[in-house]
Amino acid sequence: MSESEKTQKIVEYRTKAVTYDHAPYSHPAIPKDTVVAFLCEYTNFYGSYVKVRFLDKIYYLKPSELYKRTRYITILDEPVSGCYAKHKELGTLGLAARIMTDPKTTSEEYWLAIDADSRLVTIALKDCTQLYCLDQVEDGVVTYYG
Repeated sequence: MSESEKTQKIVEYRTKAVTYDHAPYSHPAIPKDTVVAFLCEYTNFYGSYVKVRFLDKIYYLKPSELYKRTRYITILDEPVSGCYAKHKELGTLGLAARIMTDPKTTSEEYWLAIDADSRLVTIALKDCTQLYCLDQVEDGVVTYYG
């Protein structure tokens, strides 16, 4: 690992199933396995809830309706087959193989990548904002305190 590689911890809160707001609002349902923004915990006469944001709307959910996904990633300076790239237009892609180019004709580096729908795409590395390796993924329960 080079000196410039950094490890990051990313925590996301996701819904376990199709979930509805427990407050008397007519917000649309939150689909299964959707990332929501954890805001705070909330207690009222009816019990303990987690206050989350989804599509710019506030929802009050039971902690048992959510799970916490923690990902540990290593930020890379150079691409490696099997790592991931965040592309400006295509989102997160898995890097499969470097495409060999003639250095006399181009200075750009191209890679064959796999998108979320398992399609192969050719990308220019300069269009990627971040390169990283996924080291570990942990799924845990959401308690009252997040």
